[in-house]
Amino acid sequence: KKNVAPPPVVPGEAGVNVMATSSNYQMFGMSKYMAPAANPELYAELQFKDFAPCTSCPMICCQCLVPEAAKKRFYARVFENRLEYNIPNFPCLCCTTERCVSDCTSVQYFDKPPTRAGMCCYCIPCICCGPPVVYAKVPRWCCGLIDCRPCFGEVILRAPCNCFDCRTCLCCGSPCYGCCACPLFAGTVASEEFLAVWRAAMEDYADTRDLPKVEMARFRRVADRGCNCDQILIVDPAERPLKPLMMDRGRDDDHYVFSSVVVSSGEPAAMARAVGMEVMEGRGKMDGNVELYDDEPLPKKKKKKKKRPTRRRRKRIK
Repeated sequence: KKNVAPPPVVPGEAGVNVMATSSNYQMFGMSKYMAPAANPELYAELQFKDFAPCTSCPMICCQCLVPEAAKKRFYARVFENRLEYNIPNFPCLCCTTERCVSDCTSVQYFDKPPTRAGMCCYCIPCICCGPPVVYAKVPRWCCGLIDCRPCFGEVILRAPCNCFDCRTCLCCGSPCYGCCACPLFAGTVASEEFLAVWRAAMEDYADTRDLPKVEMARFRRVADRGCNCDQILIVDPAERPLKPLMMDRGRDDDHYVFSSVVVSSGEPAAMARAVGMEVMEGRGKMDGNVELYDDEPLPKKKKKKKKRPTRRRRKRIK
């Protein structure tokens, strides 16, 4: 029998996968609000107290209840187009192992809440009471005389609107948006610097994508003071251009100590030299396309010395 060519495949017929024969699949994940211009760059990483993963009761006396595995998986980072964080759950408190820790990861792009105003009835921007607000709360006692940050840390909260910066007593008192605020992160350190970078990244994101500034979030710093009159400060954006952070983490389980300049030879090394990083060469462990080198030199193997024959042995040899 002669070999006959199969009939041409027409998309849409029965038994034909349209996704495999058309270019429609290229449209998924290509939104201009989600896809970065290049590789997503990390701009800021929030710092926490040792008791921070204990979100139900973030205070210094609960430090012993937080396992080390939960601390390593707890993070909050600001990229050029999104906010990403992970809040781990540890059911057995300090006895929880790495295997028992469960992650609660969230990725929030800057064109959605809490960075941008939400929608009312799914079709109208909810800005009737003002734009959303993200603020850092500084706890104080005794009319603002005692700073409680060493024991409780700072808290970053979000509110759907800023109520036009009104206070509970018009011109004095705590801000009105504190009544509808929800905590994002507790037990933080240097939260104002984190919010400054977040605001700068948000403004660059809104300018490149033509988002209305009326709908973008406001960033504040609220500190308790006496007579129920909180101090409200505007968080200024960080200096531009923003400098990306280099993700460089070692593996404690493998007992490796990594330096801040760890790349492999080839294209990653050329990229590292382009941004001003120092390239190290040597033996290391591969992690994807990046080769990790340890600072400690490899132990040298000791050569075994041959034992000299004894006198009795020499006589027998003779």
